[in-house]
Amino acid sequence: MPIISVPTSFNISLEFDAPGLGRRWVALLLDMAVQVLYIILASYLLNKVSFGFGSDAGFNQWAIGLIVMSPVFLYHIIFESLTNGQSIGKKIMKLRVVSINGGGLPSASY
Repeated sequence: MPIISVPTSFNISLEFDAPGLGRRWVALLLDMAVQVLYIILASYLLNKVSFGFGSDAGFNQWAIGLIVMSPVFLYHIIFESLTNGQSIGKKIMKLRVVSINGGGLPSASY
């Protein structure tokens, strides 16, 4: 397994084992499975709900569908910033994203 060396601001070189391509692909496929399950569940629930707002019902349903599907588009950004650089697939495969100085990703502080 290749080793990645990351220099820090304290003049210490951190070494990490670089995960293989197979583990990364499995993590990606697991993340995609989570996203597909969310899309199926959200689509099912949206089809059960009626948006009867007159002549604009089609546009309203499209807009609400776009809002409901936005977590799919933001999946990696949300998970990797809130869960220390790990999405669900990366957590299962014991992978994580690290910052340039070798630490965890800075979490959003509001």
